[in-house]
Amino acid sequence: MFSAATDRAWKSFGKTDPYFGVLVEERFRSTQLTDQSLSDFFLSGEQYVEAMTERIGRRFNRPTRFRRALDFGCGVGRLLMPLARLSDEAVGVDVSPGMLAEAADNCRRRGLDNVAIAASDDRLAAVQGTFDLVHTYIVLQHIPVRRGMRVIAALLDRLDPGGVGVLHMTYAKAHWKWRAIGLVKKYVPLAHRLTNLRRGRPWSAPRMQMNDYDLNRVLGLLQRAGVHDVDVQFTDHGGFWGAVLYFQKP
Repeated sequence: MFSAATDRAWKSFGKTDPYFGVLVEERFRSTQLTDQSLSDFFLSGEQYVEAMTERIGRRFNRPTRFRRALDFGCGVGRLLMPLARLSDEAVGVDVSPGMLAEAADNCRRRGLDNVAIAASDDRLAAVQGTFDLVHTYIVLQHIPVRRGMRVIAALLDRLDPGGVGVLHMTYAKAHWKWRAIGLVKKYVPLAHRLTNLRRGRPWSAPRMQMNDYDLNRVLGLLQRAGVHDVDVQFTDHGGFWGAVLYFQKP
C-alpha cells in the first residue's frame, strides 16, 4: 500500500504543484510562484551542480564534461538543465508525467536540445544505454527503501567503467519528534489530513514519504559493483540527516 502511495503522491505533485514538490518552500507553490521565485529556484540548481562537479573534479581528478549524464528523479529539470550544459546528452527520469512535461518545456524554452526524458520504474526499463555520470539528489528518501535499493542497483548497472556516481539518501532523523511524526502520519490516516488543514493546504494534498536508508546495505551494493573508494558528504535538511555518496566505478 505505502509503495504504491508514493507514486500516486508524486504524480499528484507533478500535476498540481510541481515546483513545490521539488523544493518544499511555500514560495514555490503554484499559487505563489513569481519571476523572482522561479529565478531563485533554477539558480539553486545551477549552484548545486557547480559545487557537485567541482567536487568530482577535485576528488577523482577527471574532467567534468560528460558524454552522457543520467538524473534520476529529475522533477521539473532544476538539476537536469545545468547537467545538460555539461554533457553531450543528458537524460532525465521521473515517475510523474506532469514533472516530465514541465521539465521538457523548461529545456525547450532554454534551447537545450541534448536532453531526453523517460518515465521511471524501479528497473529503469525505459532508459537506454550507459552513462559516465549517474546522479540522484533529494529523491530516494521519498521512495520506499526496498524499491529504492532496486533503483540504486539499476543506476550502478548503467554506469560506465570509469564513470562517476552521485547518490543522495537520508539515513536518520536528528530528533525523536521527526520519527514520531512520521510514524503517526504513516499509520494514522487522518493525521496527515489534519496537518494539511492546519497549514492551509488542501485536505487531499498528498504526503511526502521520508524513508531512511541503511548505509551498510548501500555500501554493500557499491562494493559488490567493484567500487573501492567512496567520498561522503553529509546533509541536513531540517533535521533529516543524509549522505551524498560520490564514487567512481573501476
